[in-house]
Amino acid sequence: MQEYGKHTKEVMEVVNFIRSGGILKTEFQEEKFSDYDVKLIYILDEDKIDKYIDPDADNAEIVEYMWSDIVEDNEIDYRYRDSHFKKEIWPKINALSIELFNELSDQLKHLINEEFIEVIAEDIDNILTDRASAGIIPDSMQEKFYRVYQASGIPIGWSGEYPEGKLVVYSK
Repeated sequence: MQEYGKHTKEVMEVVNFIRSGGILKTEFQEEKFSDYDVKLIYILDEDKIDKYIDPDADNAEIVEYMWSDIVEDNEIDYRYRDSHFKKEIWPKINALSIELFNELSDQLKHLINEEFIEVIAEDIDNILTDRASAGIIPDSMQEKFYRVYQASGIPIGWSGEYPEGKLVVYSK
């Protein structure tokens, strides 16, 4: 087994979840997710999904903060990473993220398009990086995203004014 530093166990939990085909495996399990009120959408119509993730889309739900800003504002500050992490662990996480992207593509290509899979893969990369560098930080945005994925949903946007409002979650 590949080692990812002192938080290998936390990293491997995510890896095993992805490799088990856990994303969009079932209908959304709302009882597993209680961090935010959730607004579920059960659609494969990407134009409707775009209204939550693309502010220029027709009929976009306007929010005070753009989705990308919400995510960026809640990222963990990595300035504390030591040189060992940067030289030894981070390259392993990047290689692992590429492997998982390929696996996600195979698993999800019949449900969603490649661009949407790339968004999921980026979330997974951020979750892995956070866990490898700091372990599990329960209140971090990435851990909240991971819980949405575990509940068979995909976080795609925010409806209403942040932090009030609802996390918009896609599920099949």
